[in-house]
Amino acid sequence: MWLALGAVAWAGSCPEYGAAVVALDLGSDGPTEASGLASSRSRPGVYYTHDDGGEPELHAFDLEAGWIETHPVSGVDLVDWEDIAAGPCPDGGHCLFLGDIGDNDASRTWISVYVVAEPPPGGIVDVLDQWRAQWPDGPRDAETLLVHPGTGRVSLVSKDSTGVSAIGRLPEDPGAGIATLEVVATVALLGDDEGDRLVTGGAWDAEGERLVLRARERLLEWETDPCDPHGHWVHSPQSWSTPALPRAEGVDFGSDGGLVLVAEGAPTDVGTLACPDLEAGTGDCAEEQDCGCGRGGSAWVLLPLWGAGRVSRRRGPPRRR
Repeated sequence: MWLALGAVAWAGSCPEYGAAVVALDLGSDGPTEASGLASSRSRPGVYYTHDDGGEPELHAFDLEAGWIETHPVSGVDLVDWEDIAAGPCPDGGHCLFLGDIGDNDASRTWISVYVVAEPPPGGIVDVLDQWRAQWPDGPRDAETLLVHPGTGRVSLVSKDSTGVSAIGRLPEDPGAGIATLEVVATVALLGDDEGDRLVTGGAWDAEGERLVLRARERLLEWETDPCDPHGHWVHSPQSWSTPALPRAEGVDFGSDGGLVLVAEGAPTDVGTLACPDLEAGTGDCAEEQDCGCGRGGSAWVLLPLWGAGRVSRRRGPPRRR
């Protein structure tokens, strides 16, 4: 069995999730190849997603109210956007981090992370910075971008059919050149099905105390220490099967303590895993800075997978399930 770990989320900890269910779809005007998902830090109940190709734009939606709007992102390139994460801006405030990190052919000289301010309703996406990076041992495909909620440090998780994924962390100050990622951990996901070995998305909770990775039909969750953000990789995660959304790539924690998933395809399905027995949270990760948030060492662990630019335009209501 998996090692059962305690976990603390934005709204509290969750000892056990409910079954994955499809909550709604985003309609034909939404994304067609949704790859990432981020829960807004400034607009409660709002989530952001995006396509991995096509026009550079963010789709914002409200899971409960059922609306969706599109925010074009001007002045950026879109090669292969694979993930998005919410976190603290380098100079304060709430930002989104867009990961143009996909590299199916392992041929890109460098990849990009765009730092953008969270757009207000009907607002324009303001691009604050572009951080360019390369893997130390040559190009790698990646679909997962993690932002530590206390320090704002960015980490990428590579995607490999062998199941061996590297966690590469950007420097604290990436600078204007091409930064080299520091590989702080390596994890190996074992499974007979290739989909169980491919990491397609992930997120930290807003308190820095649990982290989730998405495989094709499975979720893996670790308890994490805000003072040792990469120490958890030496432990086995909890695991949940999500057959209701077999091609869900994006994942994030909801403000209610559950998990939210977004799937590829048109119309785009949005799924949820509820937390029936929510426990109280312990506070915001920013309060833990004096204990050394951001430090972590290298690790190796085997994880067997078995068992259970213009003003936004408002769309019509998505369909509920």
